[in-house]
Amino acid sequence: MKIKLILIAFILSAVGLIAGEISSPVEYKKQAFDVLHYDALLDFSAAPSKDMTGRCDISIQWEGSPAGEKFYFHLRDLTVDSVFYSGVRVEAIEVGEMTSAVYHYEVEHPAQISSTLNKISIYYHGTMTSEPKVGGMSWGGVHSLPSEGLLYVMGVGFMNNYISATQHWLPCYDHPSDKATFHCKFVVPAGQTAAATGELINIEYLDNGTDIYEWKHDYQCATYLYAFAVGNYQLLDLSHDELPIHVYSLPADTAASRYAYKNVYKMVDCFEERFGEYPFEKVGFANTPIGSMEHQTLVSMAERIIQNASLYKDSNNTTIAHELSHQWFGNKVSPLDFREAWLNESFAVFSEAIWQEYLGGYEAYVDFQRVTGEDYFNKHVKREGVLPLYDFSRESPSSNYPVTIYDKGCTVVGMLRQYMGEEAFFAGIRTYLDDFAYGCATSEGLKDVLEEAGNKDLDFFFDQWIYGIGWPEFEIEVNLNDNKPGKADIRFTQIQPEEYGTFTNVPIQIGFRKEDNSVGYKTVIITEKDQLIQDFDIPEFELLNFNEGPDFYTLMKVKGLTVGIDDEIADNELNISVYPNPTTDYLNIRFSTTAGNANINLFNSTGIELLNKNISTINGINKYSVSTIDFPNGSLSSGIYFIRIQSAGEIATKKITIIR
Repeated sequence: MKIKLILIAFILSAVGLIAGEISSPVEYKKQAFDVLHYDALLDFSAAPSKDMTGRCDISIQWEGSPAGEKFYFHLRDLTVDSVFYSGVRVEAIEVGEMTSAVYHYEVEHPAQISSTLNKISIYYHGTMTSEPKVGGMSWGGVHSLPSEGLLYVMGVGFMNNYISATQHWLPCYDHPSDKATFHCKFVVPAGQTAAATGELINIEYLDNGTDIYEWKHDYQCATYLYAFAVGNYQLLDLSHDELPIHVYSLPADTAASRYAYKNVYKMVDCFEERFGEYPFEKVGFANTPIGSMEHQTLVSMAERIIQNASLYKDSNNTTIAHELSHQWFGNKVSPLDFREAWLNESFAVFSEAIWQEYLGGYEAYVDFQRVTGEDYFNKHVKREGVLPLYDFSRESPSSNYPVTIYDKGCTVVGMLRQYMGEEAFFAGIRTYLDDFAYGCATSEGLKDVLEEAGNKDLDFFFDQWIYGIGWPEFEIEVNLNDNKPGKADIRFTQIQPEEYGTFTNVPIQIGFRKEDNSVGYKTVIITEKDQLIQDFDIPEFELLNFNEGPDFYTLMKVKGLTVGIDDEIADNELNISVYPNPTTDYLNIRFSTTAGNANINLFNSTGIELLNKNISTINGINKYSVSTIDFPNGSLSSGIYFIRIQSAGEIATKKITIIR
């Protein structure tokens, strides 16, 4: 099925692509044909061996005259025996090297056929494979585990340059831009179960030691999302309120599966409340040795996740919720090409946060966002480097699915929610899922829908957070004003690497921890590289924090924080002096006061109080000796500190420097 009409103008004008060239995984090219339907007979009677024979009928519709046109299909490592084009035998020409991302076959439209609606029948055989191993791992393609009698598929690869891996077992136009319906018959050894995408419509038990499982899926499906799993599966029916929920579990995992999946119906309720009605005919899971992968209506789930969920009593498992949410983000609406993979993964991790909100309230949602963002900074950036969400590098140490598009993407979607507002954001997301339902979308398509829903220009947001790299990094200086109690000047200076650019409309929550340990919060919006906020209303506080508030999380770093007193304040009656300054291990303080006592405070540059001492004055003039305020080695590091004296209703502050 072709993409929604409202996208076509953008695609053609922005990219200028024409028919006649095959799409690459990361470059959509408009085709003259539209794949409507796949009808396959797949002989897996040797399972769990990967040896197979097959026939695949591909129904296509030409947009214009098919004269002189070519149809392209992908098939990798398997042998094409013969091809028929609407009953006419034709040649399938192999194009490109196997190592190419666009390796494929071409079939010319026979001159004697004038119809624009055609069926191409491909007969083939061989041993199914998976993507080449990188670092000992092979993910996308067909996997066999003879010890457990399993034969199953993973729809995408992590390191292969062609990404979509259905071509390892089915001849197809293996690109997400052209979705189709499916009807597949799987011939398997007697007693084995063949689970697949869609609805099981028949099982035929033959006398030759094989069974045939017949599946149909009348919803548009990208090829990489169609899946099968063959093995000694037991079907667990966990259906709820007329929604079929089917789990294909291995016998050893049955009890664990019943526990791990028992709250799937609640996850469906959660996502329906936010994103709209569940989009397909069933919810399905198949336990597999490796996973997890969001195949349409048949999610592959790693056995270890199910076993651990049961072991640790975690029936609210976020990985299960993540893969389920893909039925909306990635399956109902698929990416036009794999440059747009963030539209799948960022929203799926964001859906994990929504699931936490469903379980524990908004505070749990913000906590999830914060943990995800900090994990991204502390773990994944160091390993993967700094990547954009859209059209990221796939070179090692990145991959086809870097953690960036998961964790950074989750926090970015949360920031979009915060910027747009609750009602506009979720209304916009539901409109996006409806407008592009069972088709494909782009980042620009999402932006257009959200702009209309929120009546806000989102160019800056997408430029910064989707197409751009990095995040804002701040040096923050807070200057309290003794002449204006309750006021402060706060300067935010962006110091991130130049290639990140300058970030605008950055919301930051400032937290003020008080003496009784209560915390109040205020929000500022940073729009410039160097921004001074003057006379900011600031309560009395013992400690400041930034970006730790309960309302939202912003992807940012504080690289330096100074809290001090404005040194330009006119002198007051205390006539304070401190010496030596800079100092190493002691400080003399001299001031005059008419009171019999004074309070001395020492603060570091972040506003943390290090000393609070009340002293008695002598004859109105007090010299505070080295014996009572010293800095032995190790007690304080080099840096800026502040001494504050309060006496006789007067307050004075001096900046000091300690040098080690």
